Amino acid sequence: MSSRGAEGMRIASIIPTRDRAHMVGDALASLLAQTRQPDTIIVIDDGSVDHTAEVLAGFGDKLTALTLPGLGPSAARNAGLAHATDDCVHFLDSDDVMLPGALAALELALTDDAAADYAWGMLHMEILPGGAMQHANWPTEPAHIFQVDALLFRRGQLLDLGGFDERLRYGEDLDLYARVNAAGWQGAKVPHVVARNRRHAGNMTTDKPGALRGMFDAARLAARRAQGIKA
Repeated sequence: MSSRGAEGMRIASIIPTRDRAHMVGDALASLLAQTRQPDTIIVIDDGSVDHTAEVLAGFGDKLTALTLPGLGPSAARNAGLAHATDDCVHFLDSDDVMLPGALAALELALTDDAAADYAWGMLHMEILPGGAMQHANWPTEPAHIFQVDALLFRRGQLLDLGGFDERLRYGEDLDLYARVNAAGWQGAKVPHVVARNRRHAGNMTTDKPGALRGMFDAARLAARRAQGIKA
């Protein structure tokens, strides 16, 4: 992996995956092509039944592979977060890719702003064959969208916040956003695209009932917290 960044910061990139043997290699290649590579790459294979394990093995010691029995993306991300020992963590969905220079830009934004709790780059939606936007109001142009591909967190703070809510299989990003805002966290924005969110027929959010239920559950939990009720 790379040497440390200019400020001595170490970064772990964490990829949860399940049955994405045909796409996870692209995600990993985009990390390895960074001008500032992550110091650690952790991939959590969450119950794959395709040949994901063989694809990961092909990357040798460039990554650490963990396995879970299909507990969902929140549990997989938390497993990677618990395993990491680096200063900061970045999460990348296994069907998405980082743009060249993305980690360097996120690191610079975070180190330049000592008051920032996380760095936040712009996300671009790429529609692949069979894919569609998540919903009609989703931005078609690059935008600052709170999705983990475009974020860099200070690991200790994210652990203190509780990581991702493992009760949620959908809407976990929205729930995290609500908790980050409630905690008063400040984001240092990177003014350009750092990642491509690839929309395809196999996206979890193509399960419309599940996605809507996740949004409802995240909103319900946020409302309970705002009322001082244990979520």
